[in-house]
Amino acid sequence: NIEDYAEATGDHIVLHSGFRTFQIFSLIEKFGIQPDCLKHLLEDIHEGYVRGNHFHNAIHAVDVLQAMCYFIRRGGMQKYLSDLDIMSSLLASLFIDLEHPGLNQNFLIQQHHALALRYNDTSILENHHIAVAFSLLLKKENNILCHLSEDQYWDMRHTIIKMILATDLNFHYQELAKFNTKISKDKFPDDSLEDRLLVLRIALHTADLSYTMRPSKRFFYWFQRVMEEMYGQGDLEREMGTVTKFHDRTSTNPYECQVSFIKLFAEQLVTSFCDFM
Repeated sequence: NIEDYAEATGDHIVLHSGFRTFQIFSLIEKFGIQPDCLKHLLEDIHEGYVRGNHFHNAIHAVDVLQAMCYFIRRGGMQKYLSDLDIMSSLLASLFIDLEHPGLNQNFLIQQHHALALRYNDTSILENHHIAVAFSLLLKKENNILCHLSEDQYWDMRHTIIKMILATDLNFHYQELAKFNTKISKDKFPDDSLEDRLLVLRIALHTADLSYTMRPSKRFFYWFQRVMEEMYGQGDLEREMGTVTKFHDRTSTNPYECQVSFIKLFAEQLVTSFCDFM
């Protein structure tokens, strides 16, 4: 139960879950990672999440990490992945929403926010999460990649970038169409980089939305937090004049909002990914 786990680990939730998953896959030994470097990195990742966010916070990152680990170990993904792919997947899961402001992309664009200007109104949040992630990863005290070759580093960087960019809902239907076309064929995934990256992108996207397929208690834990974060943006919008649909705490039917989201995005994605696994 993520709520109990968060209460038990407190500010060490990223440190505990991150260290444990690296141990499960023996990544510390396989890549010659210095435990102190991993510890510092995981602590910096935790600090990189905005504590006031109801949904896009460190607990969500750990929930995504747990889902990704499940897909790899129990869902059969491990047979398609190298150790480097697995490490990239775990890091991408923890990096997924670093420095998320608790506001969506359209709001940032409309308000001429500094992030919108920096990233030219394109995958603003995802690009920022990636930029923050690598700024943390390349700090001397956090450098768990020091024993990677140049080729391995660039492979990992490319993989993490592609995985996190694919969580932008603007690419949802495009990515899902590619995946559905691929899984309809007999030999998928093959040994190509294209197939491997597609599996990893879809896996992270599914893990990101996995709260929608959790048991009831866990789903409602996240349901309340998703809505409260949306209402927080709506409160700002009300001061500016017009509140976006589903963001008005005085008139929104939260159940209608979540059912709509599940039908539009999560249901088809999860169905296709489960068919693959």
